[in-house]
Amino acid sequence: MNHGTKQSGDCFCVYVTVPRQDKKPGFFVTNISKKNVRDSVDRNRYKRWIRAVYHANKPAASGINLLVMPRHGMAKLHSYAEIESVLLPQMKQAVKKQASGK
Repeated sequence: MNHGTKQSGDCFCVYVTVPRQDKKPGFFVTNISKKNVRDSVDRNRYKRWIRAVYHANKPAASGINLLVMPRHGMAKLHSYAEIESVLLPQMKQAVKKQASGK
C-alpha cells in the first residue's frame, strides 16, 4: 500500500487507500493465521464478524479501499460486540486520517 494511511492497534491493522479511477472501492480482510487462532471454525467466525462490522458501517467508508489485517491480539476478543468496539474506532480513525491527507 504505497499511497494510503495505516492505523495500527493490538488487534487489527487497518490500511486505507483511494482506489484507482478504473477500479471500484473494496473491502478486504486478509487471512487469519492458524498460529493465532487454531480452529478453522473460529477463524471463519472472526472473518464474518469483521465483514459484518464493515457492512454495518459502510457509509463511513464509502469511496475508499479498506484492508483489515487481524493481528495476534485479536484472539482475546470473543464476540461481535468486542470486535466492533475495537475495530470501528480504528476504521474511522484511518478514514479520517486518509481524508485529511496525512
